[in-house]
Order: sequence, then C-alpha cells, then structure tokens
Amino acid sequence: MILDLRDTELTGRVIRNRLSFGDGPDILVNAAGILHTSGVETIDIKDWDESFAINVRGPLKVIQELLPCLKASPVGAVINIGSNASHIPRWGMAAYGASKAALRYLTMSLGLELAKSGVTCNLVSPGSVDTAMQRQLWDGPGARDQVIAGEPDRFRNGIPLGKLAEPSDIASTVLFLASDDARHITMQDIVVDGGAILGA
Repeated sequence: MILDLRDTELTGRVIRNRLSFGDGPDILVNAAGILHTSGVETIDIKDWDESFAINVRGPLKVIQELLPCLKASPVGAVINIGSNASHIPRWGMAAYGASKAALRYLTMSLGLELAKSGVTCNLVSPGSVDTAMQRQLWDGPGARDQVIAGEPDRFRNGIPLGKLAEPSDIASTVLFLASDDARHITMQDIVVDGGAILGA
C-alpha cells in the first residue's frame, strides 16, 4: 500500500480502517522522508511545507493513531528515522535539517510523555547512506569519494570511517531498538554516520 503522508485525514482513515481488522502493531518505525535541497534565501515555501508535512506532520499523525495499540503492548516502541543533519548545519539543506530537527524534538517529547506507559521512543539518525536519495545529490563519477572526503569549502565534514553507510547499518540499529535488549533505552538519538558529525 502507498500512503501519502501529506494527507493527514487520509492517513488517519487508512490506519483506523486497518486497525478495524485486528490488533495493531507493538512497534512503529517512521521511515518516510523527503529531501529538498536549497539555501534559506531561495527555498520555495512549498518545498519547505512539504518537508515538514512528510518528515514531521506525517509521523506525528501515524503516532497519534497508533498510540492506543502501543500503550496496550508490553513491548511498545516508537522508532523514528531522523538525520545527522539535525545535529550540524549543512549547506543547502535548511528545510531537510530543520524538519529532521523538529522530528528529533517530537521524539524526545513523546518519549517523556509516554515513559509512564512503558513505551520507548528513540531516533536513529543516519548520515550519508548508499541509497537512491543519497545518489540524487551526486553530480559526477567522483561524487561518492567527495562525500567521503568532505567538502571544506561548503563546511561539510567527511566520514572518518572512510565509507558510506549501507541500508543494513541503519536497519540493524532499528532492530536493536525494537528488541528486548533495548527495553531500558528511551529518548535517545543514535547517530549512524561513521563519525561524520564528530560527535556534535
């Protein structure tokens, strides 16, 4: 099923319809995201609004609809996919970074509010991952190496581990937070970026 998270009314209706067929999930992973690249001076307000609609408002609506299920579960967990861009400013990524920073704050607020219910709420913040979204930023055959090396003139750090993350690196972190091994971990932002933000 494809669901447009920009449409919160439709999102709520689809989730409620699905829940009418049986029990809801114990664990929620919000992984939808969109990236618009533009500087603050030139960004289109429509792109700004869409970034927040998909990266923040959509996950909020899904969380609100599924909270009763998560609270009722003995292993309820919310895991949101953020970005290391919420920790350090990036050239031309104002909308993306700001929306992911908002998602980070939402996650921490939710974790605090749900602590008494036993529902854990955490964030996984990838850096540069070898995905289609990453590759759309590349402008030539040497782009991968440039991402790894960094771009000092654009105030972009390189990756100390010397490689891009694989999607499985992010998935493994999500699986850990969804497991019994992480039952006492909440309100944390685990950055998976090979050291790119230098611990910022």
